[in-house]
Amino acid sequence: MIRGYGRYSPRPRSRADSLVVSVLVALAVIGLAALKSWWDGDTPGRDRAPPPHADLRGAPPRIPVDVTYVVDGDTFDGRLHAGPDRVVAGRIRLRGVDTPELHGQCEAEIAKAQEAKAALRRLLAEGEVVLSAPGEDKYGRVLADVATRKTANVAAALIAAGVARPYGGGHRAGWCGRG
Repeated sequence: MIRGYGRYSPRPRSRADSLVVSVLVALAVIGLAALKSWWDGDTPGRDRAPPPHADLRGAPPRIPVDVTYVVDGDTFDGRLHAGPDRVVAGRIRLRGVDTPELHGQCEAEIAKAQEAKAALRRLLAEGEVVLSAPGEDKYGRVLADVATRKTANVAAALIAAGVARPYGGGHRAGWCGRG
């Protein structure tokens, strides 16, 4: 019988082997840190803009907005005129209203979402869009009451049109139920 047959006998580690392992571990750690930084958006040379609501401190009680894009039935993008020579780009969500989602759970919700988006687009097209009582929602958007030249409360108008429902935060009911 051959002595030691079937047993693994590792060769002793040299200093070179230890150095290679140490370098590989260090590179892995640096790579993971760089990946995390990239994932979080903290890339060098990239300015991270503060959230729009942070730039609204000291703004007038009614903030004029140039609407640039309607996202869905309760959210739009715009340039907020927060003071003399102070324009802030941001995403604005209407306070107190919930509309169906464009990527909804059923065909009825998707159709209602498209209707809500079109209704919001029509209301904002009335011109002289202004925000009041701006705050921040959980996604970092500006949360505000919105009015136009002809409509004192855009959220209330969407509810009255039947394309939205009141929302005060918390759980939202679905749009696909029977009824």
